[in-house]
Amino acid sequence: MIERKDLALLTGWGLGKAVWEPFVERLDERFRPRVFDLRDYWLAADGGALSEQALARLATRIPVGAHVLGWSLGGMLAIRLAAAWPGRFSSLSLVATNAVFRQRGDWRAAMPRAQFERFRESFRMSPAETLRQFVGLMFVGTPQARRWSRWLLDSGAVAALPEDELEWGLQRLDSLDVRQSLAAVDAPVMVIQGDRDKVTPPDAVKALVGLNPAVEAVSIASAGHAPFLSHANEVEAALRAFWRRPVSGVGVVNGKRDESYSA
Repeated sequence: MIERKDLALLTGWGLGKAVWEPFVERLDERFRPRVFDLRDYWLAADGGALSEQALARLATRIPVGAHVLGWSLGGMLAIRLAAAWPGRFSSLSLVATNAVFRQRGDWRAAMPRAQFERFRESFRMSPAETLRQFVGLMFVGTPQARRWSRWLLDSGAVAALPEDELEWGLQRLDSLDVRQSLAAVDAPVMVIQGDRDKVTPPDAVKALVGLNPAVEAVSIASAGHAPFLSHANEVEAALRAFWRRPVSGVGVVNGKRDESYSA
């Protein structure tokens, strides 16, 4: 009998659980996937701050020993969970994730503050149009950008969340700082980053490795903010290898070691 492994997938801002469907469909019977999105985070926090109590409510829904795969904001929450409950999860995989989403004086490898503020104001003025623009931004400069943008708009993932929950998510992106949490994570950690990402700067990876030298980094060539969609073969291969035999300490670029990511 095949032993099945639990896999928790944490979605980022702006999109519902359907964003993971193509990737989940690639998994075989060895995995038991469970997807969480912004509504799950919002409900755990009761629309307020992401307190330890809120994180505990979310953590109890993830089986002990699961692999945790977080994308963008979901990756930031995954870092908080892994640091708060050491030894609970088998591994932590982060896709297009930063420790601080927007630039601060001591963290420049992030979205510029002015760009983030323009985005928030645009969302307040025209939520639906801003979400469509965000989907386009996710794939700028990547192969088949139009195909994946259209798929997301047609999948229902974009219209899956109410505006108040999306605004709450933007507040979390503005305030979350998981640098200390990442430094404290004792589980194996992999960071997967597209080298054409216009949301999470590619150079954030080196900064993350600087916080925790045990982080294994993978750069996906020609990928943007959602490489698990546009470059699913590369992402799946990297994750399966990591889940089978976690390795840390050096970066990996397109399957090759890359010492430029080393701390």
